[in-house]
Order: sequence, then structure tokens, then C-alpha cells
Amino acid sequence: MATHNARSCPGCGAPLIPGQRFCQNCGTLIDSRANQQTERTPDSTSISDPLSAPTQQTPYTPPPPPPPSSSYQPAPEAFQQQPAPSSFQQPPDYARTPRRDSSGRVLTQFGCGVLVFILIILALCGGAGWFIWNAISNAANTSSDSGNPGSSNNNSSSSNSRNNTPVQTISKTVQLNQGVTYAGVKLTFKDAQQANFFQDDNSTSPQKSGVLRLNYREENPSSKAASYYINDVFRLQLPDHTSIVPLNGKYSLGTEASTSRDNWLDFQVGQNVDIKQLVLRIGRDNEAQIDLPLTGNADLGKYQDKIIKPNKQALYSGTTWTITQARTTLSYDNTQAGKGMIFVVVDVRIDNNSSTDFNRYYGDYIRLKAGDTTSSLTGNTTIPLGVPAGTNATGEAAFLVSQGSTSFTFVLLGTPGVSQQAEIPFQIQG
Repeated sequence: MATHNARSCPGCGAPLIPGQRFCQNCGTLIDSRANQQTERTPDSTSISDPLSAPTQQTPYTPPPPPPPSSSYQPAPEAFQQQPAPSSFQQPPDYARTPRRDSSGRVLTQFGCGVLVFILIILALCGGAGWFIWNAISNAANTSSDSGNPGSSNNNSSSSNSRNNTPVQTISKTVQLNQGVTYAGVKLTFKDAQQANFFQDDNSTSPQKSGVLRLNYREENPSSKAASYYINDVFRLQLPDHTSIVPLNGKYSLGTEASTSRDNWLDFQVGQNVDIKQLVLRIGRDNEAQIDLPLTGNADLGKYQDKIIKPNKQALYSGTTWTITQARTTLSYDNTQAGKGMIFVVVDVRIDNNSSTDFNRYYGDYIRLKAGDTTSSLTGNTTIPLGVPAGTNATGEAAFLVSQGSTSFTFVLLGTPGVSQQAEIPFQIQG
């Protein structure tokens, strides 16, 4: 039986049909000799020999080749019915599908890397240029400001306005350097400042009309803490006789015992208000209040302690009592005097030159007379309960009397059958 010599496409290796001019798979043009009959060999018989063909076959006309861009389509049914030679093997994938050139991909990746590198260099150069420009601009502004000191606040405000950052601007300062004592604490007011706001006080802001700040120092020499709150004891009197409470303070409570510190008070006051027309009032409504005009040269003499040293004596129950010092003050034992009142503090020395001990409770016999009013002891009295024979002792007695009194009498009440009353008069001028 005659057999066909299997031929394959030189382009893709697909099997070819005798007489086929184009490859059904890749469209490659087949040599024109493919239409000629094959020569007989000892081992094969040409399919074109009429003597060896058992039946006459109708020549097969292949379909036209597909367009180059189309994908491979299966052969016609007539071709599919003919069995492929057993010697044909399916070509590998690399033979059937043309391999892409990887050099293009490498060049593309290399180009992208170069582009990214160039963009990074441009970004760095741009950032460095911005910093250089900014430094030059700041140097120019600094030079301009140094040549015109009066415009420093305006320049600062304009430069920060670009960043929408508010700038603290102090428009006026009045030096005070005056002090008073309240509830046993010495308050020394250094100055008064007007500003749009203060950065260290979160209760103020540029959106408000302005702030007045009082800078002062607190000194508490006593062994007791000062028990007051700034919103209770400080008021700012305005020119229209109205008063306002503090917005805030660095420390809102009184100082601890034996403590000194710097403090400040902020009040909401417009910047167009004249500081020297303002008055700081210190003290609660039911206390002896202190008015401090913010002029820097206010007369505060009426609020200061008045001190005398009379050294007057009296004999009482075998002892000698001497007033070594007497003073009037608005505060005693960390307490402010009541409204319209004042403290009178008397220091005494007790000499017991007798042979009998002196023992008596001070609250029973010590009094102070001011005009027609007699007052008992108040506050922290340090008069001893007893003085042994042949010794001496000292002590302090405090009384609360009406303001305006200048003549006083220290009274030691007598006991019938034991001692007679003794009196030591003294005066403290206002």
C-alpha cells in the first residue's frame, strides 16, 4: 500500500497537506515544488502513481490562507477526517508561537528607573532652592527690621499672618513697683501690660478686644498657707465705676506657708483704655478692702502698718507688764480684717520679780479699750499661761477694733480679793 511522505511547515512545524501552498497554522508560503509528485523510492510509492492507487482520488483544493493577524483556526472537516501520519509529533510551544524579544522589556524598565531618578533629583533641587530663597528672604526682613525698630511688631504680625498664626503684641506697659499686704501675704505689683492677648494664658485670644496683665510677687512669711482664691479677692475698677473679675492667673490660690513666687492676673480690657485710670481692688466685700490705682505713684500709706514703741508699764498681781510695741494692721494671722475694722497688735514683756508664781488664763483678764468699746482677744495670742517666780516672759495679744481709732488702753482686769485692775494707755496715729 502506498504511503505519503509527511511534510511539515518550515515556519511553525505544523503538518502539511500534499499540494498545499500556504501553512494553515502560520500562513507561511510553501515551496511551489510541494505541488509536484514525489519521486518513487525503493521504500515508498508515490500517491500520484495511477497503477498503485486502489481508487482514483479527487484532488483536494486547500482553502486560502488566513490573514496574518488572525489566530489559528482548525482545518476543514474534510481535512480533519484524514488521519495524520503516525510519525508526526506535536511541535513544542516555542516552535508554534513566536517568542518575544525580552530586550524591549529591559529597555523599558531601565527607562522607567532613569525617569524616577531624574524626578528625585529635581525634587531635591527644588526643596533646596526653596530653603535658600526662604533664608535670603528672612535675612532681608531681619535687616529691614533692625533699621526700623518701631515697626518690629507690625513686621512680626505681617510675616505670621501668611501662616495665619496670631502674634502676641504688647501695646503699653506701666511700671508700678508698689506693694500692700493682704491676709498676711505681701503683694508687690511690678507692672501693668496691655496686649491683644497673652500666649501663656489660654483664656485669652486675639478675637477678644484686649487683655490687661498685672505682674506681681507674693511673699508669705508665716507658718500658715494663705487661704484665698484670686476670683474672690481681686477686682479691676473701670473708669465708669464698674468692676470685672480676673480672666485667669498663673496661680489661682494663695501661697503656701513660708513661700515666695511670681504671679500674674489677666483681665479682659480693651487696648484703648488708659491703664492709669484703672484701679485694682483687693479684698472681699465683707473685708477691709485695698484700692491700688495703677498710676505707678499711688499713695498707699493708709493701708500700711502703723507701729509705735511706747515702753509703758503697769503693776499687776505681783508682776510688771511693759508694752514694748503696738501696731495697727489690716491683716493678722493670715486673716484680713473685717469691713471697717482693723487689728491692734500689742507686744508685752512680763517680769515676775515676786516669790510667787503667776498663773492665769489670758482670755479671762486681758482686754483693749478703744473709745467706748472694749474688745477681747482675737487671733493667735501668744501670752503665756504662767510666769514662774523670778522669771520673765514675752507674748503678743491681738484685738479687732473699728478703723479710725487712734487712742487705746491696754486693760488687765482685776479679780476681787486677788488683784486690782491695771491699765496702760497708748496712741497710734493714722
